[in-house]
Amino acid sequence: MNAILITTDGEEKEITPINGKNFTLQELYKLIDCTLVEVLHLPNRKYMIIDEEGKLKANHKLNGKATLIYSLDYIVGNVVVCDKNMFK
Repeated sequence: MNAILITTDGEEKEITPINGKNFTLQELYKLIDCTLVEVLHLPNRKYMIIDEEGKLKANHKLNGKATLIYSLDYIVGNVVVCDKNMFK
C-alpha cells in the first residue's frame, strides 16, 4: 500500500514509508518540508497531511490539486495523502 505526495506544481508521486508500513513524523517533516503537521480527514479512510503553519509562510504556494481534494479550505505547500493506518 502506497501513499501519494502532491507537490505545489501539481506533481503526484507515489511514496512508501521507510519501514513499509507507516510514516514517522520525521519522514513527513522531510516530505512536506515542515516542523509541525496537521492531519485532515478525507473520505474512504484517508488522511491528508499538511504543514500546520503553511499559510503563515510566505514561500508556500497554493496546492491546487490538494485544495480540490479537500475542498473545505485552501491548501498550501506539499502534502501527503495516505490511508489512515499509514500514520499513527
